[in-house]
Amino acid sequence: MYGSVAEPEGPRKRFSTVILHGRGVAYNSYHSMVTLHVDRHGLWLLFRPFLLSLPFFKPLYIPFADLQATPQAWMLIHKTVELETVKVPGLRIAVWQRTADWIEEESGGRLGLFSRQASQMAANWPH
Repeated sequence: MYGSVAEPEGPRKRFSTVILHGRGVAYNSYHSMVTLHVDRHGLWLLFRPFLLSLPFFKPLYIPFADLQATPQAWMLIHKTVELETVKVPGLRIAVWQRTADWIEEESGGRLGLFSRQASQMAANWPH
């Protein structure tokens, strides 16, 4: 659905960790094996094993219009953000909070995370 053969452009973050999960407790963790690219329109995920330049899977390109970002706590310890896609409902892509912050900065706020966090903080602010 989101596979791409085009070469990614834009800022890049290497050795990122991405966790893919659906319903239930099963998940796949790609620890330090993903290179992320961000452009004005979306997010690229390139799965590459350490020290190999050949792609592990076909690169994924997900437009920001198809992503919904939700802050979460992964395994009750780590601050993460789950990215859910429109075309593959039920699949969640978890990234560390600092990675989501990088995506948000490099995309010019297109993930919508900062505005959502500000709204939550304002709603919880004591009167």
